[in-house]
Amino acid sequence: ADLSQPGAFAVQCTCVPSTMASPAAAVMVKKPVVRPKRVIPTPCSYSSIGSLRRRVNKHLDNELAKDLREAYFVGVVSRFRSLVQCNERLVMIHHLELAKELFYQLALARFGGATMAQLGNGGVDAIDIEAIIAQALQLEDELVLLSAEEGNDKLG
Repeated sequence: ADLSQPGAFAVQCTCVPSTMASPAAAVMVKKPVVRPKRVIPTPCSYSSIGSLRRRVNKHLDNELAKDLREAYFVGVVSRFRSLVQCNERLVMIHHLELAKELFYQLALARFGGATMAQLGNGGVDAIDIEAIIAQALQLEDELVLLSAEEGNDKLG
């Protein structure tokens, strides 16, 4: 098999149903996926966020980013790792590390893009913070008492 074709390695690593005429017919066809090529950063006036964004962009590996965008999933290796085919290379990814980096970059890019929460205007719509805290403390006390009662029931 020609392993230089995208998805060809995945065919070699998976079981091909016997109903297929040939293994070549199992080569993955890339389905069009509509997703942005790049996340547009939201405006942010904080100099620290701007500095972090510049640092991430400076260390960005464009070739790796392109390869990951065009990669084919091959299979799961363990709870923590998977294999993807990037052109002719087989790459093992660590889910947690990849996710941490992805979400860090997304958080930096979208920082400041959320709308501000409104807690009320002091009138009818105002949220009574004291009442909420009192209810939370009361619930915590009730849970502690309930837990202690269940413990006594198991002992007796």
